[in-house]
Amino acid sequence: MDCLTLRRIKLATPHDARPEVVAHLRECGDCAAFARELEAFEHRLNEAVRVSVPEGFAEQIILRHRDSPSIAPVGRESRWFGRAWLALAASIVLAVSALVGYNTLQSSREELAGTFVAHVLSEPGVLHAREHVELARLEEAFQRHGGKLTGTIGEVRHLGQCPIDGLLADHILVQTPDGLATLILIPERRANVARPMIREGYAVVIRPLRDGSLGIVTDSPDRAVEVERLISARVRWET
Repeated sequence: MDCLTLRRIKLATPHDARPEVVAHLRECGDCAAFARELEAFEHRLNEAVRVSVPEGFAEQIILRHRDSPSIAPVGRESRWFGRAWLALAASIVLAVSALVGYNTLQSSREELAGTFVAHVLSEPGVLHAREHVELARLEEAFQRHGGKLTGTIGEVRHLGQCPIDGLLADHILVQTPDGLATLILIPERRANVARPMIREGYAVVIRPLRDGSLGIVTDSPDRAVEVERLISARVRWET
């Protein structure tokens, strides 16, 4: 079972414990962390919908619609009914909003990581490039995304601007002290992936910027983490 299949299963049924799911979670630390986050969210969601409902609340709803569906009840009983109804409605809205927000966040992270890897795969020749890239061009690329280069990040072998999802991104190939890495600076698309995601055999880390993201794509999770640390140490970002 691959990571994408596992996460789809968990999003649909968070407590799924079939043998292949359990086996994958034992082997994949990233998916295990994802499952723990999802289970914690499910717990918070259950807590949100556990509203203390006054005795006779269901009967009040039935009587209200049977006796005067178009006329709001009045008096102290009306105020009790209104508060209870609003409390229940607010909890439902909160729970649904939290669920939608969580799934949107997960989808955004997954989608952007996949987009970065797909772009790397679409330009296989870049991985073998050995261009001469002037330091000024590299500094300009970082400046476009709110970054100031404060030290060397390695030998830059390619730097170009590429359309990605309708946005103009900077695509950088650099031989760092920790190995070869692809850096993609994209505006508007903002996400945070601190633990490497594995896509098509590549490891992806995404750092959120003020207005966009920095994607780091390497051939191993450890290398992705080390390159992210290097960039954090050698580039100062505007906030």
